Amino acid sequence: MFRWIERAGALELELESESADGVFIDALEALRELLEEDTGAGLGDSAEYEVTASGADRGELLADWMRSLAKLAEGDGFVPHRIATLEVRDDRLTATVEGACGASAHLLGAVTDDDLLYEPSPDSHRVHARVVLATQDDVAA
Repeated sequence: MFRWIERAGALELELESESADGVFIDALEALRELLEEDTGAGLGDSAEYEVTASGADRGELLADWMRSLAKLAEGDGFVPHRIATLEVRDDRLTATVEGACGASAHLLGAVTDDDLLYEPSPDSHRVHARVVLATQDDVAA
């Protein structure tokens, strides 16, 4: 489960999942939804990428995952559709991501470490996470 929250010059993504892996899957789905609104991105040929991310903790790992996907969107117009394989370790993530390329997406800016959160619930197996993406307007300023 995810939701986007607009803030001045940024988009905050809040995630809540049944599992640790689910946070990364939901983050991809949220990014796909956002990118599909950007005309031209993902309207070309099918593509598959090996995506890696790293971080000292799960919050940093989530931020780097989003940075890696955003870089593909900006550079290749890649819109991720699904994760074919996913391996999440404490400090590293490796995934095969399928989707489509097209015109470069010009919506996303930097993924910041501001307000970064990754928090397992002590009473259940649910995970709550948050990551903030600066919009292109904010990056250009």
